[in-house]
Amino acid sequence: MSRTRNFYLTLIFAHPLSTYAQSLDGLWHHSTYTLIASFRELISRTESSLSLTHPAGPRKTKSQNSPAQIELRKVLTRFRQALASEEGFYRGLVSRIVAFYQLQSVAGKYLGSVGVGIAVGDGVEGGAPAMGAEEKREKVGLVYKGLICVGDLERYREQYSDRGRRERKGGREREGRGEERFGTAKMYYEVARGLQPDDGESSTGFLRLSLMGSRIGIQSARCDLDICER
Repeated sequence: MSRTRNFYLTLIFAHPLSTYAQSLDGLWHHSTYTLIASFRELISRTESSLSLTHPAGPRKTKSQNSPAQIELRKVLTRFRQALASEEGFYRGLVSRIVAFYQLQSVAGKYLGSVGVGIAVGDGVEGGAPAMGAEEKREKVGLVYKGLICVGDLERYREQYSDRGRRERKGGREREGRGEERFGTAKMYYEVARGLQPDDGESSTGFLRLSLMGSRIGIQSARCDLDICER
């Protein structure tokens, strides 16, 4: 994954005028989403194996420390750590893009609202060639996409948290809880929408997500194709 990631980072920062440096879609699809899909498949297989080995019944509580349960907890822990690492990567990437393309006046306040500072040092500031207004607008689109990626990662983190899994399994999703639980993800989507309010993805995917309310947790898996596979 690191080789693929480095390839896209080289395009963005070493070849900023290339057609392939105008989007984060390839970076997301071929690195982060591939990682997420692999973990989700592994979790699904582990859960299926667990249900066959320990069907629900009177002895259910005694199976919490079975080898299958322990393996599931290990996989979930690794997944959560991977999501946290990916979130840090995209927050750092957005910060670096703003500094490199000198987008502080356009995007600075939006990043500040979610606690993302602007990268300094290592010659990153203003490293891009001179660009016209239209070219700079395209680079703002990279910041927009990066914020959406962070929102997606936050959504997955909550979806696969212990609390989220317990509530889904127990059918305890109550009205308003989805919006409460996925509030951080929604915050990133809304900040992205503020940065580019006329973007089609915002009006179709992220606005819909913010309006899901109590059903956001239940429907999150159904939103993967709409929101994550960009």
